[in-house]
Amino acid sequence: MLSCLWDRFLYKIGIDFILLVFVFFTNSISSESLPSKIRIGILSKYPLDQIQIRYSNSKVFSGNFRIEKNNSFLLLKAKPNMINVSYDSKNFTTDLIGFLGGQYDISLTNQKEKFHYTGDLEITSNRGKLRLILSVSRNEYVRIATNSEFGVLLDSGVPATASPNWKEEYKSAVETVVLSYAMANLNRHRQEGYDLCDLTHCLHFSGKLPNHADLKNHRSSNQRLLNRNGKTLEAFFHSTCGGNLSHPNVLWKNFQGDPDSFRSGQDVWKGNKILCESSPYIQWESFLQRSELEEVLGIKQISRLQPIRKESRITEISLQTEKGDFTIPAAQFLSKIGKRFGWNVLKSNDFEIKASQHRFLIQGKGFGHGVGLCQYGAREMAFQGAKSFEILKFYFPGAKLENH
Repeated sequence: MLSCLWDRFLYKIGIDFILLVFVFFTNSISSESLPSKIRIGILSKYPLDQIQIRYSNSKVFSGNFRIEKNNSFLLLKAKPNMINVSYDSKNFTTDLIGFLGGQYDISLTNQKEKFHYTGDLEITSNRGKLRLILSVSRNEYVRIATNSEFGVLLDSGVPATASPNWKEEYKSAVETVVLSYAMANLNRHRQEGYDLCDLTHCLHFSGKLPNHADLKNHRSSNQRLLNRNGKTLEAFFHSTCGGNLSHPNVLWKNFQGDPDSFRSGQDVWKGNKILCESSPYIQWESFLQRSELEEVLGIKQISRLQPIRKESRITEISLQTEKGDFTIPAAQFLSKIGKRFGWNVLKSNDFEIKASQHRFLIQGKGFGHGVGLCQYGAREMAFQGAKSFEILKFYFPGAKLENH
């Protein structure tokens, strides 16, 4: 995120502006190569004992068994390390079934929703559960992941005063962020045989672009962010900062990257208006019953909870009890609450706590960790006419842009 020097980031017409653009785009050549395809573990949150898959325009391979049809329907059932395949009143068992270059409609047991994908698909069985790995081009992955993570903001809530080119600039900026974040995390699922999962653990990947997506006029971003060492920046983003952003090491004590690549300070670009104030999450409140909170934390007789802050974000929670005072790291506190009561109870790490006899009132701002790009704030910049590189420079002031 941006350092304090960029809090009032002003652009002038003339030589200063040209030099600023030149400096931002000039960078050392990264030694990291980008893969042409991304392997995604799909449907990873479901226990896949059995699926129905309708495929079209695909070549199918499966060991010694040959499936001639390019358009058909299969029923797959998991065995310990094999797959039972039902196809045109035939049955066979295989350890792998693959599809090349097709389109797929997948149905799950006890799920009304059908899931749609395109690309190359391979299916195996691991300990009695089906494992599905989809391979798509890098550009296709970025476009789908961007739509999955940012689609709501791209398609709704646009004011009449928005710049006519806002969507193009915003999409270019956030595609750069998505590509950078994905490339920085490619090794997360290497042991499972793929690069990234389809959940927010990596990046949400819905599988297919919506029918209304503007493909004809879309210009895919061909840029990624680099840190000061020339490595791909793990470009964090979140929904709503609530007015204040911080360096990654404020929340994650063991952060190993370059914290100065990220903005810290107010989410203000021009004037004094908080960029993300139109977000529905700009302010929120929740209640936690005292007895339930004590049970979750494993600490009894809590009389006071006091946030401890750094860079306007909570780093620790101080607890006052009859047996003395304790402190809990903010990440641990948020994790315990989220796992027990749901991840939307405490929407951010920026809140105040008020105690009553039987419960705690928590009043907060924003949605997410407040590190990196603020989705609502960046969109507001685009509404106001900011270019893609200006948005990126605002939220990642110490980073460099690389074209590839």
